[in-house]
Amino acid sequence: MKLKKIAKILMIILLVIIWSIMPFMSNKVYARDNYAYSASSYTTKQYIANQTISDTRYYMGKAGYNTGGDIDPSRQRLWENLYADVQIFLSHGDWDRITFANTGILAGASQNWVGKDHIGTDDVHWDADTILVVYSSCYSSKDNNLNGLSGKTALKGADIVIGFRDEIPDLSALLWNETFMSELANGKGTREAMDKANSLTYPDNGIKCGTIWFYGESNIKIGKYRNNTNTLTNEYIVDTNNILNLNKSKKTITNKIEDISTYIKNYDTTFDENDYIITRTNGTNEVNLETGEVKVNEEIIDYQLKIGDYITNAGYCVKVKDGVVTAIYDNTLPIKKTNIDIKKDKEEFEVNLSKENINLFKTESIRRAKINNNEAIITGQDYKFYYDVNTNKKYIIVSTDVQTQEPDGGKTFGIEEQLYEI
Repeated sequence: MKLKKIAKILMIILLVIIWSIMPFMSNKVYARDNYAYSASSYTTKQYIANQTISDTRYYMGKAGYNTGGDIDPSRQRLWENLYADVQIFLSHGDWDRITFANTGILAGASQNWVGKDHIGTDDVHWDADTILVVYSSCYSSKDNNLNGLSGKTALKGADIVIGFRDEIPDLSALLWNETFMSELANGKGTREAMDKANSLTYPDNGIKCGTIWFYGESNIKIGKYRNNTNTLTNEYIVDTNNILNLNKSKKTITNKIEDISTYIKNYDTTFDENDYIITRTNGTNEVNLETGEVKVNEEIIDYQLKIGDYITNAGYCVKVKDGVVTAIYDNTLPIKKTNIDIKKDKEEFEVNLSKENINLFKTESIRRAKINNNEAIITGQDYKFYYDVNTNKKYIIVSTDVQTQEPDGGKTFGIEEQLYEI
């Protein structure tokens, strides 16, 4: 009898132990588990990849999610996480693919590509409660192609998909994602967060070429804010630093540079257009899959402050719709808090760097670009001098254009930005 009792007790203990460890016996995670996932690749750059995972886990954790992330996941590991509520990816890619060292995601059917098994969008059930997928890769929404990576992902049921229509440098993509996820973590909707990210000034403002794919509602909130009331206006205006709100006369400002510069001059009497690099970008596009409507009428004009030889992350960002300015964002406050006189202190911002030293930085950037991707072809290089107004540090940024030509005729693209403090 005693032996039977002991055996029974041991059996109960064993069952309790098995029950307690069952959650750890499987790597499979589904959207219903309130989960956010991120993946990146060392074929971009180790710092960028590591920070992408770290940022996602931090901000999505603040939003109330359990989080996970992988650098260069296996196919199985990636597959097991494509049911997460939120999915953030940053790597090389093209209009129909995003790739990691061991696998990737392709528009269409799953297939063995360059000797590695890739997951096809046709085989993933993003309709199982996936709220948001972000493809931070070159051309991931090129031409707003419905048959491309972003379009196919949206058609398979993800509520919101964000991709980019052009090549995007990885450093600016990282910084854009940080702002975007920070806004989501503070209770903003997806379209509001995208608009906020686009309102800032980056080392390369071409990052603002995103497309948001959605079904009826583009401003979905995530995590613990999911059921909060949506109070967004149709114009998606970020109010915190929009100096157009000071325009009491409500005078219309056109997208002509002279009109915009005049308005900024009235706001900031020290403003001189000659101190800024002015660029125009076709900003956020919207694809409403419910109605079939595609909106491409937003333009972003950036005034990026340059001091001496250095571009900066200070300036003004102007949002234009149908030829009329709807917002002007002031990103110059950090520089105004310093003791730097843009005119008088230009000598301190003159670069005294030899051509030989610059070439050494360029050679090192190529070495780093190839270190985890022997198949990489370097198609171009450029450099610029950059002053971060938030950290008061000066850098040379070397941009290396990386392309991988694949046997099936496909390619992946990436722009890797290496920062070297000087």
